[in-house]
Amino acid sequence: MHLSDGIKLPMHFGKHPPKNSTDHFWTVSWLIPPNYPTGSFGYKVVATEKSGKQHSWQPFNVKSSSLTVIAAKK
Repeated sequence: MHLSDGIKLPMHFGKHPPKNSTDHFWTVSWLIPPNYPTGSFGYKVVATEKSGKQHSWQPFNVKSSSLTVIAAKK
């Protein structure tokens, strides 16, 4: 997964749920740093075949489909 600020996160393919799985999904987790700016940001998923050919997907360029970082409650 590529975030709009240049961060790249490796995704993993696996069974979900882990116990008594019913399907397989690509997943990634990301701990948002405390000083990360708030607001919406874009992302895209890039898959690379063994041959090196790449394919990408990203959500619509609409704010409501973007990920949004909000300030933590104190």
